[in-house]
Amino acid sequence: MEIMKKDNRVYFKEKNTSYGNISISENTIKIELIRVIEEFRGKGFASQLLEKIMQYIQEHYKHAKVILSPMPIGFGGDDKSQFNLEQLIQFYKSHKFKESSEKTREEPYLMVRYV
Repeated sequence: MEIMKKDNRVYFKEKNTSYGNISISENTIKIELIRVIEEFRGKGFASQLLEKIMQYIQEHYKHAKVILSPMPIGFGGDDKSQFNLEQLIQFYKSHKFKESSEKTREEPYLMVRYV
């Protein structure tokens, strides 16, 4: 996996199959993006990338709060492999994230996991 750190962000790229990034603010880390290239979707690459990102966070940031806001992002066209909001929430719950009590109007589906 390629990892590039710039300012308060860390970018991850996995062998031309998936990519993502996090932002760091004190002891809160936000997963901003996890995306799998269309032809590789449905094969577990998102789970693999998420676990590698979480492993990186655990190794570099002790006792951190990890947050994210699941949001389906459309690519146009007829993309049936994309998760809807409820599927994304279930995906993150399967990776030990919980719905946050700190939800806001701007982030109504905020999820959290502590490492």
